[in-house]
Amino acid sequence: MPIGLLSDAERERLDGFPAHIIPADLDTYFILSRADRRQIPPTTSATNRLGFALQLGMLRFLGFCPDDLSTAPQRVVAFVAKQLDIDPGEIVRDGRRGQTRTEHLRQIRRYLGFRKATARDLVQLELRLVDRALEHDRPTVLLRLDCENLLASGSNGRGSLIWSASSPRPDDEPSRRPTDGWECS
Repeated sequence: MPIGLLSDAERERLDGFPAHIIPADLDTYFILSRADRRQIPPTTSATNRLGFALQLGMLRFLGFCPDDLSTAPQRVVAFVAKQLDIDPGEIVRDGRRGQTRTEHLRQIRRYLGFRKATARDLVQLELRLVDRALEHDRPTVLLRLDCENLLASGSNGRGSLIWSASSPRPDDEPSRRPTDGWECS
């Protein structure tokens, strides 16, 4: 009989935006470089440009982007909107088609250098999880520790793995998490 690892409330919290994002994280993950700005589709509406930029920052910060951008912390929305000279209120109009959101995420992932996990990547993750499971008798502790490890490596710890190799970059290249990383989405 399958058992639930997470409560509905825990799952909802992990799938959404964090309640607070500290100023250092705003500067690290949400400042748009020239290269970032070139990725934003110039012919789309202000709402779509703001949504794209938020997705870009959130993918760098969390390793995934929650579905409803209108629930993003106001501080983050205002920070990104100011860089694009867009009214932060545009985000409430973000009713983009699922296909548009998916296309934008696909473009952002390519831009940031993410790729689908290989069979070898999954075997390495499984070995790490098995080793860690022997250390802990509570699955939620294992999940929390592994998510922290994945996040420290540039991932969010959800679903199927995507790996991103960071490398030193000139100022004009896309910003990435500070270390090589795993992204799960």
